[in-house]
Amino acid sequence: MGHTTLTSGVGKSVQGIKVGDRVGVGAQVGSCMNCDDCSHDNENYCANYMVDTYNSRWPDGSIAQGGYSNAIRAHQKFIFPIPDGLKSEHAAPMLCAGLTVYSPLVRSKVGPGSRVGVIGIGGLGHFGIMFAQALGAEVFAFSHTASKKEHAHRMGANEFILMNKSEDWLKRLQQTPLDVIINTASSSSVEVGKIISCLKVGGHMYCLGLPKEGFRLPVMQLCGRGAFIGSSHIGSKKEALDMLNLASEKKIEPWIELLPMKECSKAIERVAKGDGTCTVTSTTNVQFDTDLFSSRTCKAHAVAWIYT
Repeated sequence: MGHTTLTSGVGKSVQGIKVGDRVGVGAQVGSCMNCDDCSHDNENYCANYMVDTYNSRWPDGSIAQGGYSNAIRAHQKFIFPIPDGLKSEHAAPMLCAGLTVYSPLVRSKVGPGSRVGVIGIGGLGHFGIMFAQALGAEVFAFSHTASKKEHAHRMGANEFILMNKSEDWLKRLQQTPLDVIINTASSSSVEVGKIISCLKVGGHMYCLGLPKEGFRLPVMQLCGRGAFIGSSHIGSKKEALDMLNLASEKKIEPWIELLPMKECSKAIERVAKGDGTCTVTSTTNVQFDTDLFSSRTCKAHAVAWIYT
């Protein structure tokens, strides 16, 4: 979930944001700002406390109101100026889904010459394809759905792999392995052991989908490739700003559908039925009226609908 807005006022200690700026808020609004993580651009992994934008509480017990509220409290560290070349409705879903895949890509030093696999072509996966391609990588899109082949290529994938057709792709990638695999599937049916065998020695697999039933960790396969498997939690402000600038420079446009905010409940019902993946963009007025924290007065009017 991401939100975009216009700034109507700033507090005396707020830095890097001025009245009239177009800014965004992602899935996190606070952290301690004092621990080792926060001091090294890892505030999204704060060791003391993290305040999510929704379904969360501040240390004083107050509720993080989320994107549907009339006002929201957010630390300036989690307010992201949006470049002029990027539309608000395109920036909004990047602040959660986009950042979730962008961070592991750049932390793995993906760039020209890298080979990246993206499993699942939904809200997260389509950002994974577009950002990996924008960073200069050769991108392999994995799916169980044949109809997504054309979409994957339009998003920038160099090759589409239909995982349930045959295993010729497996033998081929074992000979020409991948540097990084981004697994966005929310199903435990993904055969992690097979996928790991497609990694270069020392390669990384990031599991960003969250299957309720989890999956078995194939330790022997990890040993066989000297591979690393882990996950990621959104990204830092530095990464968010770099991501937005890259999106503006490369003209990255997520696959979305805009709906009036009054149809928000219908959008959520469509998500529940499997008809798309919903994220929210709200155009609002913001008042930064304290030293460190912002009070955001919102009047949301649009919903962005991410392709799946």
